[in-house]
Amino acid sequence: MPIKFASWSRTKDLDLHVLRGQTGPDLSASHLAFRRMDDTIVWARQYLVDPTNAHDVSLTFRPLIQGVLTGDSFRGAGVRVNRITGVVRVEDLLPPLHLRNFIVVADVTNNADGTQYHLPIRFHIHESVAQVWLTPPSLTIRPDGTNRPDETDYKFSVRARFDDGVVGDLTESHGVTWGPDANVHAGTGRIFLTLFDSPPDTITLTATLPAALGGGSASGDVHLVEPWNSTNFASIVPGGGWPGFINPAVVPNFLFIGDGFTPADSGTFEQLAVSLVHRFKTSHLTTPFDLLATSMNFWQVFVPSSVRGISIRCEVYTTGVDEKRRGFMVPNPERPPDAGEWRLEHLIYAAGLPVSTDLPSNTARTNADIKTDWTALYHPDPAPHATDSLINRWRQLGNRSLVEEKDTTLGMAYGNPPRVNSESDDEFIAFHPYRLDRDRLDRFLTTLRGDQGHDLTALWAASQDGNRPTNYDYVFVLSSCKWDRGINHDGYIAMNVEDSAELRGLSIVSGTGAYHWDPPSIPNSVSSLRSGRALHEIAHSYGLGDEYALAEDAFTGSAADLDRYGNLQVETDAQTGGQLDGEQIKWNWLRARKGALVRDLVTSTGANRWNVKLQPGQGAQFAVGDKVVLRKRDYPNPLRKNPIETVLRAPDGRTTVLEIDEPRSADEVTVVGAINPDLTFLEGDVLYMPALAPDSVRSETYPFAGLVAKNIKDFITANHRPLTPDPCDPAEAMKAVQDPILNGVNLPICFSEKPRIVGLYHGGGTKSCGIFHPAGTCMMHGTALDSLEFCAVCRYVLVEIIDPFKHFQIDLQYDDFYPLR
Repeated sequence: MPIKFASWSRTKDLDLHVLRGQTGPDLSASHLAFRRMDDTIVWARQYLVDPTNAHDVSLTFRPLIQGVLTGDSFRGAGVRVNRITGVVRVEDLLPPLHLRNFIVVADVTNNADGTQYHLPIRFHIHESVAQVWLTPPSLTIRPDGTNRPDETDYKFSVRARFDDGVVGDLTESHGVTWGPDANVHAGTGRIFLTLFDSPPDTITLTATLPAALGGGSASGDVHLVEPWNSTNFASIVPGGGWPGFINPAVVPNFLFIGDGFTPADSGTFEQLAVSLVHRFKTSHLTTPFDLLATSMNFWQVFVPSSVRGISIRCEVYTTGVDEKRRGFMVPNPERPPDAGEWRLEHLIYAAGLPVSTDLPSNTARTNADIKTDWTALYHPDPAPHATDSLINRWRQLGNRSLVEEKDTTLGMAYGNPPRVNSESDDEFIAFHPYRLDRDRLDRFLTTLRGDQGHDLTALWAASQDGNRPTNYDYVFVLSSCKWDRGINHDGYIAMNVEDSAELRGLSIVSGTGAYHWDPPSIPNSVSSLRSGRALHEIAHSYGLGDEYALAEDAFTGSAADLDRYGNLQVETDAQTGGQLDGEQIKWNWLRARKGALVRDLVTSTGANRWNVKLQPGQGAQFAVGDKVVLRKRDYPNPLRKNPIETVLRAPDGRTTVLEIDEPRSADEVTVVGAINPDLTFLEGDVLYMPALAPDSVRSETYPFAGLVAKNIKDFITANHRPLTPDPCDPAEAMKAVQDPILNGVNLPICFSEKPRIVGLYHGGGTKSCGIFHPAGTCMMHGTALDSLEFCAVCRYVLVEIIDPFKHFQIDLQYDDFYPLR
């Protein structure tokens, strides 16, 4: 049976450290996994030895070093690598010139279809372990009330300094054992609390290295503190609470919370929240959030930590000394190109990472010496591709080390331990996998009350049966580290508030060679660039996906995979009979000139007469004779293709909608017209007045304007192509701004507005092809997030979810660049 996929198992792609005379793990039996066609996952060795799978898959481990192949063993520069199992054996006596670190690539071929996987993993070679310790030196745990046993999932990280000065992370895949058994899982290090453990107890845990790593041990203390208080108070961010505490099922409530802020930083945290909300309210670049800010509540709650900053898990190198020392993340290795100039990332992949003797300060070791050594050690030889300037940059990494982790209240962390197969410096922050998680955060969120007495206990936290409230995703965790990309995780958003690309406040820990990080300050406001990033991430919580492309490969998912995004559509879903069809565009919604939120069940008051109760004051905008539509609103999910609404289209193409017959008050209206008896409209649904089609195209069969203008939709249908080059050109899809190709289309707008035209543009969800987004420029598409605006479709999606009453304002703005008059 062929396989679906091959990959390193979770955490099994982390760097491995092996001492002289010792042997690394069998990668085929405990690291490399195959996903079978029935979606079960097995170790590669288990799959390959099964005779029923004979010849379906081939596997070879390929070390990127100079050496000699004898049978299944590849030998060179002090190591032997078994090409069948991936076992690395370090010689008992290392030659004077030997490998410090190198990559082994698992080459997997699925013989059924020829698909190949090339999966790298890095080995470090040392003589001995000089010191081992746990980080942070102590952990603080809040028990889960009185429930015991309490599987906390908390865990120390294990660090070691080797004879060559390298500091490595040995937490995973290095055979560390833990004790005592009463409070820790011996093989995993996960901490649990028993019936006999309660605050303010201190529990001492010990980690012991295997004999192959010298057998050293280290201890750390676990401090138990009281569970969260029964009541913790959140407050409205000054200027951030306009609709008040009305039904949270239809009003978004955002919560700002911070990690790594000391008690002295409470004022700074509040200023950060205020600066974000202020920008959302006042900048035209944030439209529609400048309009919607009055329809949302922004809350804040301060959770102090005993230390400032968060944990950093990836390697750091530094420049300068003492107070001028600056820290930077070690770049992620990248496989070198077949042709063209190499970058530092390519050199790290091919020539490994430097050690302290490679530092530029070691003038006795020249660049020529280094290139000579590379030629003798590595294959392919990196020396011909390395200029002196590139080698000098590589040598600067020679003081690379790991940063001591922090015991913060929420346990946020930046990056991952060193690895090759995926990014170590991923520029993201998240809950540390050995600390708090979203489920345990819920235990805090269930204690929240508003400072004016509002009960917030069920506003953000999932219930005990796992049901998530509508505000579940609206938790924003702020922290202070270096510049990061920000990320919208499942259940929370995380972002650092710094613009700087460097770390300040680093010092060397005496005796270990690790770095200690003591951030000197935290900014008291969020820059426009960071605010744009925050808004981009918040928009994900309201059903907007990334529109940019980072890779040349195609999107392979289905239309169902994109249901949660209002601004992304798989190519096949926009087709009829295998060809693009303008009528199948997902965002082919009618423009909304006026909108209102239904606040109660829509009831019949006679034959084809309906009473529609609206949010207070929203009925006053409608006049007798206005054409209107009732639409189902699946709050908090975005609009989908062909939403359920009261638009009737006759066989001859004529369109019929409802009509305002009697605006009974500012809070309710009477409409007339036929409604499918199978449909029920109730609180949270929308009543809107579609915008009339421009005079140039209005008819009985086209009375109302669509978000995709008629001339653009007709162009796509007639030519069976999107507005970008077709067939898809990945280079075009990855452009920051995409200019539409509109040969033969008459436009009433100037050239500079063309990228704002709504249609179909290649790219989205980080993929270049097989997926479309709506416009050539948008905050969800670009990276200059302090100067970009949301496109018309993204604005529409946001307004529909947050406050449909604001449709009239964004629709008036759409007139400025609508491609029809």
